[in-house]
Amino acid sequence: EPNGTANPVLSICPEKLKQTKHSVTCCQFNSTADKLLATYNDEDIYTFDPKTGLSETRYSGHRNNATVKGCAWFGDQYIVSGSDDGYVYGWDSQTQHIVMSLYADENGVVNCIEPHPTAPIMATSGLDDDVKVWVPSANEWPQTMKGIKQRICANIKERQRSHRRLERLGDGFDRVDGAMDAAMLYEIIRHMRRRSRRRRNGLYMNTNSANNDNEEDDSEDTDSDSDADNGPQECIQS
Repeated sequence: EPNGTANPVLSICPEKLKQTKHSVTCCQFNSTADKLLATYNDEDIYTFDPKTGLSETRYSGHRNNATVKGCAWFGDQYIVSGSDDGYVYGWDSQTQHIVMSLYADENGVVNCIEPHPTAPIMATSGLDDDVKVWVPSANEWPQTMKGIKQRICANIKERQRSHRRLERLGDGFDRVDGAMDAAMLYEIIRHMRRRSRRRRNGLYMNTNSANNDNEEDDSEDTDSDSDADNGPQECIQS
């Protein structure tokens, strides 16, 4: 553009979200660029036809509220995303069914997810202080996803409660700011709990270390006293 500005050639949004303030937190083309994947704050994941802008499929079960979540194509057959419950979810892109669930963050949120471009390898990160790399090693497929129904139901209920709270605040309330404030408060509480656990663990380790040092000192004192009681050692003459 001559004036230094640019305009999009196409704006894409699911019809049901056009009158809402749900924000896009990540979008990605597939390998052939004929499908666009997008995930929305406190909503589902959608695929679009980039030529028409129409929504084609929808993927549910995770929760994208507390922080900015990424989503990605895992090949063209699967879709993966992080979640507020500390799990990585994977969907079959055709059936829209969840086929994978990995516990990936002890502190509760998986934010970033990056599949390898050619190999079946995936890296994830969240509130933990490490990056986790995943490779296929299961002897059986599909996985036995114990407890996934309860997690999905909990994620859906939490989202519904969040939506109702925002609706009760009325039209004069900026829902985006409200959602961000709630997310920020959630993160602050989580980090405070995390720091508290670390302090307790550090105090426990320091206490044990001090006790061990005292035991070593006592042992050395006992050995010294024993040597003193026995008197000076004489050399044996040959």
